[in-house]
Amino acid sequence: MEWQLVIDCREPSRLVGFWAEALRYRPQPPPEGYATWRDWYLSVGAPSPSSSAGTRRARIDAEVARLVKLGARVLGAMDDPESNYHSVQLADPEDNEFCVG
Repeated sequence: MEWQLVIDCREPSRLVGFWAEALRYRPQPPPEGYATWRDWYLSVGAPSPSSSAGTRRARIDAEVARLVKLGARVLGAMDDPESNYHSVQLADPEDNEFCVG
């Protein structure tokens, strides 16, 4: 499967390393006829692995720790013990917000 990602940012060269590591993504050269990816807009699509509720929290916490080491900042968390829902809101190095949950 192949997927592509577009993130609105001021300095693409600054964020490409963060997001490539965060998503375990290998940046590809721009399509033929384009000098940069900035010239070409792509859409997002990423698989979400299924997991049992008991291991989900540990996986989320481990992933958040990994993203923080890459330069993300934790903005907040949401816990709902009744539904066993846990998510963490983060910001990338340019303060674009995203969630892991």
